[in-house]
Amino acid sequence: MPFRDLYHDVERAARAALSIQRALAEINHRNAGSGKPALNARIGIETGPVVLDVAGEVYGDAPNTAARVQALIAAPGTVVITAQVQRQIAGLFVAAGRGIHELKGVPQPVTLFQLVRASGGGRRAGQRHLTPLVGREEEIAMLMRR
Repeated sequence: MPFRDLYHDVERAARAALSIQRALAEINHRNAGSGKPALNARIGIETGPVVLDVAGEVYGDAPNTAARVQALIAAPGTVVITAQVQRQIAGLFVAAGRGIHELKGVPQPVTLFQLVRASGGGRRAGQRHLTPLVGREEEIAMLMRR
């Protein structure tokens, strides 16, 4: 995947998370009254560098923070994101503040937001443009190799 596609990963993650929640709500609506149990998911999203080993295990601050947010903060049927994610998708989604939280294993308190919905705009509408990374070729190459 070319590096320029990584700029949109946070947006894709947010859209995928909202799609998962919508799909589960539709399934639950269809199954209402059938005796089948309701399906619910809690989703937490954080961004940052990660390391993936050969066994498929993921390591890093970002997956740890996302796991803590998902397990401790997000209610069933919701998507909760960190302030770092919110900054990257500002203008593309409607989000409600969830306050500042101390998370086990995370050194600094984390400001959280709950994704409500996509804003209806998009990058093509000219609402949000990300600045490309400049002068980080060596670091990017190292991350891509790992």
